[in-house]
Parts: sequence; structure tokens; C-alpha cells
Amino acid sequence: MNAIAASVIPALLFLSSFFLYLKTLCPGVYFGDSGELIAMAYTLGIPHPTGFPLYILLSKLFLYIPIANPAFRMNLMSAVFAAASVILLYQCVLLLLKNEENRKLKYMAAVFTALLFMFSYTLWSQSVIARI
Repeated sequence: MNAIAASVIPALLFLSSFFLYLKTLCPGVYFGDSGELIAMAYTLGIPHPTGFPLYILLSKLFLYIPIANPAFRMNLMSAVFAAASVILLYQCVLLLLKNEENRKLKYMAAVFTALLFMFSYTLWSQSVIARI
């Protein structure tokens, strides 16, 4: 595959997964730890132990986005990182298959794996709410 296709495929995977998760994103506070994590990110506090410092600091950055409410912005962060994980898996499969001679098969396997991961129940359910 040429360089253009190699950059277009990850971009399409990211955009399609992000818009899918955005369309099904929880608009507010979800039950469980969601409310606690949103409050702690807003105040830069420490939620229950272990504290999740990286998650709280990254959440604070997303809280500066001037759209909707803080809960929606935190849920949006989950969608962004879930879409990024789809691309990461795609790249990992390509790396694993780097010695494969059939380039078309290699890219098809990577795309299929990324799509399977994108539509998996666990990723989808966790990517639309503010959870760790």
C-alpha cells in the first residue's frame, strides 16, 4: 500500500469510531464512580485510593473545552481515548505482521481486528462514560 493509504486508513478508523462513540455518548453523569471522578477532576481532588493521577490531570484538560457540561466533557475524553486505542491496535497488528509478504492481507487483517475491537461490547460500553 502506498503512503497515502497508510495514513488514510488509520484516520478513517479513528473518525468512524469517534463519531460512533460520540453518537452514543452519555450526556451527563452516569451511575457508579462517574460522579466522583467528574467532581475530582473539576476540583483536582483525589478520588478513592489509588487516586488515578494521570486520569484526573488529563480530565482537567478536557474540562477546559467550552462545550456542554463537565460530565459530557469527561465522557468525551473517554470517547477520544477509546478511538485512539482502536488506532493503536491497528498499528500493533501491522507491526506483528510486518514480515507478511501479502501486503493486502496484512492491511485487511489489521482493519478487521480494529473494527472487531471498535464494536466490542466492553470497549463501546466504557467509551461513552467517564470511567477508568
